[in-house]
Amino acid sequence: MFAKAHQYVDTWRNYQALWDIDQKKNLVYEILGDEIDKWNQMLNEITQSRRTFETAESFILFGGLEISYGAVQTKVNNKYD
Repeated sequence: MFAKAHQYVDTWRNYQALWDIDQKKNLVYEILGDEIDKWNQMLNEITQSRRTFETAESFILFGGLEISYGAVQTKVNNKYD
């Protein structure tokens, strides 16, 4: 149960990159360059990952453990928008 909860929290932690990318955007440009296929792949991956948190729910239960992610969900949605 705790392993699943930890894995779920790690999924949300991956979205920390949205805040970090503002500081590392030059690195992104350097890696992707002017290759449209790489940019397209990145955008597709972003779109797919957004589906993870596009839900009306704001918490999840793992047995007796509740993980509330409403505040983070709002911030991530705002960043994507």
